[in-house]
Amino acid sequence: MSFEDEGFLSRELDALHEHILSRHAKHFDLAKRVNIFCQRTQARLKVYNRDPQQLMATCLMLKIFEDVQGALLLLESGLVSQSRSLLRVATEALIILAKVATSEEFFKAYVLTGERERLKLLQAIKSNPLYGNEEIQKDITPELTEQIKKSFDGTENKNLEQWAKSVNLDVMYDLVYRLFSQDVHTHPRRLEKYLIIREDGEVGQIGWGPDLEKDFSTEIVEAAKILLLAMDAISHLFELHTKEEIKGFWEEIKHIVQQEDK
Repeated sequence: MSFEDEGFLSRELDALHEHILSRHAKHFDLAKRVNIFCQRTQARLKVYNRDPQQLMATCLMLKIFEDVQGALLLLESGLVSQSRSLLRVATEALIILAKVATSEEFFKAYVLTGERERLKLLQAIKSNPLYGNEEIQKDITPELTEQIKKSFDGTENKNLEQWAKSVNLDVMYDLVYRLFSQDVHTHPRRLEKYLIIREDGEVGQIGWGPDLEKDFSTEIVEAAKILLLAMDAISHLFELHTKEEIKGFWEEIKHIVQQEDK
């Protein structure tokens, strides 16, 4: 069926992939080579199944890889805003990974933040009349909620900005996480892409579809950066000795950015 009938689910979009890939050929090439390097390196991990820090770090790494890969697939289809949402998610996971990989004490505290969120969810269910007759209401007892409260008593609230600064990822937080949060939270400016403005400043029509001519090289480069930073964090924890390979990719990124700034 046509793009008009199925939107981005239409197979007609396949014909546009080559156009999008060719417009950002060097950026996609870099990101995909970084991705291959990360995939092959993670296959070398020897995770001790009784080391919770290693297990948590590995799971965070794999989530980041999948988030970034998903973002790149979206970019290949011209879904730029949606890719930014995934890159923002990946950036959050990256900051947590960097903290987990460098501090066993943080890992223990981070696990307890899940209990804090669990308590909020249970309290929301308990106070929602829509769940009044559900069996789950019977399970949310005062004893259960008190037990959960005690589990994270004395621990800090989640503070991603502070965590980012402590692992030298404040630039990623300020530029990527904050900026791409506009797509996650549907900032009004992100809706402007659907408006086609005439020369007189009035809205001429509503437009939608893949961003075929938009320059989204920045998003592709940020995707590569997230992968490299995640690999660097995991490499230190597992002593993978990938410093030179990672350094080489950073030099490529620097060269690309400098060319674009001219």
